[in-house]
Amino acid sequence: MALILAPTATAQTTTDYDDDDDGLIDVRSLAQLDAIRYDLDGNGAPTSGGATAYGTAFPNRVTAASGRMGCPTSGGCTGYELRADLTFDENGDGQITSADSGYWNSGSGWNPIGPSSYQATLQGNGHTISYLFINRSSLDNTGLFRSTGSSAAIADLGLLHANVRGRNRVAPLLGLAQGTITKAYATGRVQGNGNPAGLVGHCLSSVEASWSTATVSGGTSNLPAGGLLGLLEASSLTASWSAGRVDSSHGGGLVGRAVDNPTVTNSYWDTGTSGQSASAGGVGKTTRELQRPTAYGTTGIYAAWNLN
Repeated sequence: MALILAPTATAQTTTDYDDDDDGLIDVRSLAQLDAIRYDLDGNGAPTSGGATAYGTAFPNRVTAASGRMGCPTSGGCTGYELRADLTFDENGDGQITSADSGYWNSGSGWNPIGPSSYQATLQGNGHTISYLFINRSSLDNTGLFRSTGSSAAIADLGLLHANVRGRNRVAPLLGLAQGTITKAYATGRVQGNGNPAGLVGHCLSSVEASWSTATVSGGTSNLPAGGLLGLLEASSLTASWSAGRVDSSHGGGLVGRAVDNPTVTNSYWDTGTSGQSASAGGVGKTTRELQRPTAYGTTGIYAAWNLN
């Protein structure tokens, strides 16, 4: 009589998407960046409608509440962090076309994350996202994210060679910002009808140690353009600067418009490269003045920039 052995169960392997156990889910690809739209509170549990797409971007993940995504069992996941530089220019020719990625979207480019606000942390860890392309002239709140909520925090993130076009509140990083933004920067070009800006279109967020050299065009008398921020409302801007061209008769070198008494401290714009002699906040300096003194954090206009 032959002995029949029961089949051996194969243990299912799971992937740790928080390998440094800081509660932030690792993002190493454009697909994972795109999947953030299905988890705007950053806890690693996607909305029911986005579960399939999220699972494709993060395969073999732990879905149970305890240890979800590999995050610590105490505290869980609280947002995302870049663990690599990302680029939409996948063939490396310095431009974005239909030959590059699945985010070309018939010429409309990246679909900004939203429309609801992102409410968690996004830590860039000094990494960059290059060649962000958005061509959505009828879309308000246009950028990498459409908007962030008051509990959001974005830090240490660069956007290089961005090319962003939208309607109102248009910028490489964010259309409408609340929460905090620290050490974020952008290069490239931005075009919009109302409040186009080099980093954030409409800012109700505290912004610190951030900058832009993006060329900005558009703006109206009520919704002017800004080299860094289009509209700064009831918040603060600290130790930041802009040096991009603001190609608008309704614009400010650093801030387009300020309302409800925001605070702007130790922040500057280049009056030469921007083509703007005025701003709703900050101090205009020549290129020569911005390049001196070289004694960082001791004397001169950068004495108060010794921030943590």
